[in-house]
Amino acid sequence: MATAAWQAQVKVSGAPVATTGEATTSLGGGQYQVTNAAKRILDPSSAVVVKDAGTPVGATLWSVDRLFGVVTFSGYTPSGAVTVDASYVPVGAVGECTGVSVSVKADLVDVSVLESQAHKRQTALVEVEGSIERLALPLDDLDGVTAGTQSLDGWMKAGTPRLLDVLFATGARFRAWVLFGGYDVQGEVAGVVTVSVKFSGAAQGAGASFGWGT
Repeated sequence: MATAAWQAQVKVSGAPVATTGEATTSLGGGQYQVTNAAKRILDPSSAVVVKDAGTPVGATLWSVDRLFGVVTFSGYTPSGAVTVDASYVPVGAVGECTGVSVSVKADLVDVSVLESQAHKRQTALVEVEGSIERLALPLDDLDGVTAGTQSLDGWMKAGTPRLLDVLFATGARFRAWVLFGGYDVQGEVAGVVTVSVKFSGAAQGAGASFGWGT
């Protein structure tokens, strides 16, 4: 079924904020997600502590998807309320967007062997890249909370990774840690100035690369 593109939202991360005792909701199958949707993106550079009824659970008994705030237990069943101590990453809208594109691909490595005429391939590294089309210049301050101007231009020059949050439709949210690799600015006398910002994936560790979720 076709999806109307006008409803898409493009957001980018700001400065991390510490939180403790963050409530979670059971998803079944040993998975628990941070209940507050605004606090589900967990900072990849900050420690995460998972507690069962206020008692820390050993880090070998769970893993965490930092993109969507999902904790998955392995060989352990919580007996009480599951909470999370961490730092979450707030996101703010990238204003005046007219379009966004995301391209995900995998390296297919040839692992063919003798005595077989057909190619055999295996998935190796995966990556994401794309672009944001907008009317506003890349100098705009996108994080008014942090001191100084936090712009696409500044992040590109500093090599600062940012969490890109794209809502394509209800239940179809794509998140990725990216680096902004450049932009094109153009304008014509009978039109308006347009900007195309390029980005590429920049994984920040386990559970902080890219993926789909809610």
